[in-house]
Amino acid sequence: MAKLKDFPILDLTGGLTTDRADNLMENNQLKDSLNLDLDEAGRLKRRRGIQQYGDTASGIIDESFVFTFQTSGSHPLTWHLFVDRATNAKLYRLYGNYTTLDLTTASTVVTIGNMYIDFANPSGTIEINGDLIPYTGVTGNTFTGCSAILKSHPAFSGVYQVVSKGSTGIDTRSGAYFSILNNLLVIDGVSMATYNGTNISEITDTDAPSGLFITNYRDRLYVAGSGATDAAKRRNGIPIRISYSAAGDPTDWGDYTTDYFDVEDDRGESITGLKEMNDVLLIFKQNSIFSYDEVQLKQRFWNVGAYSHKVIQKIGELLYTFCPSGVWVTNGTSAQNIGKPVEKYLKNFRPDFETTRGRVVINTFSGQINGKYFLYLHDSTEPKTRSDVVLIYDTIKGKWTIHDTYTNFAHFGSFSTFLSGDPSCVTITGQSAAQHGESLFAGDTGGKYYRLF
Repeated sequence: MAKLKDFPILDLTGGLTTDRADNLMENNQLKDSLNLDLDEAGRLKRRRGIQQYGDTASGIIDESFVFTFQTSGSHPLTWHLFVDRATNAKLYRLYGNYTTLDLTTASTVVTIGNMYIDFANPSGTIEINGDLIPYTGVTGNTFTGCSAILKSHPAFSGVYQVVSKGSTGIDTRSGAYFSILNNLLVIDGVSMATYNGTNISEITDTDAPSGLFITNYRDRLYVAGSGATDAAKRRNGIPIRISYSAAGDPTDWGDYTTDYFDVEDDRGESITGLKEMNDVLLIFKQNSIFSYDEVQLKQRFWNVGAYSHKVIQKIGELLYTFCPSGVWVTNGTSAQNIGKPVEKYLKNFRPDFETTRGRVVINTFSGQINGKYFLYLHDSTEPKTRSDVVLIYDTIKGKWTIHDTYTNFAHFGSFSTFLSGDPSCVTITGQSAAQHGESLFAGDTGGKYYRLF
């Protein structure tokens, strides 16, 4: 057999390709790229890791959110929140500050810039650079009785703690969803509650719907029916029904007999997600997309949809979504299938529905950072057997790579602002401790919350 001559490969920007035979692949394409990323020059580099952010909560961390609370006469406050998946979900808030002194493995005290009132007192656990450090007392700005410091930490390292803000009264077994209206955070499950930074309050309007996928569109909140039985404060649960709030008021849901519309099609599929795009509300089913602009409801696509609300990502001026026909990018009027190179992984995916109402697929979700779409697919047996698989699409290069071992992840959280130190204090440079820049977080099934990369 003739021997192939050596040839240079100057870049590998062809990315992961599973839809071609070996003899048809281009020289810059990859048959596999496990836990590798492509840099700007097309060179392979090892993926960066993850770090636990804050101490460990409990249960399945279903969703997270970063909310900026505006107060007249004061600077904005950034709240970093997450909620668990439960019959009566708990709301957690991530608190942060920074160390003022270097720490060693022999240190027994940790002094921070400002001991915020909601740090656990007298005892608890703080996280510094991924190191979980228990303490037994608090004196002024100092945690005392610290132990189990596994490595040294320089001064001005971030110090974080997860604090429960209490039960929400919301059943989030079909997922938890957040939105904002009129400076109130709205937490959505089978019912709804608001959070103003101090109190969690049930929405008591008896016309309020039992909805999921809450989304702010043109100063109103929209939800899709959860499938729950009709009752006061849990109206219009039909899974093809969209209900909407009064303008500017997340606690007023009008008249449940009139303030809704149904999204019908020949398949009879349930609504699986909502997303605002270019001043139009896009309504997703598993295999179709509709648009709504307060005047007309139109079906835009028959073969493109979303497995769930959490596979949809807005990156730039485009939406990315995953459905039975593949991974698609759309502007709301046209769509392109971008999933062909990783088709073998996509075809191997089998949706797993939550068992409470069989309403929501829970074993796939997505996130984004730096123009990349991260799609979690749980476990795969084809083309290779791997656990906790994540496919990554670079929207700038138009190419795929693959990661695995995102063990027991339950959601991604993608933010343009995130907590880095307490929102009521300032950093050593005098800037707000809320960092303005892209970030990617994740929650797992064991109460842990992570920052990625």
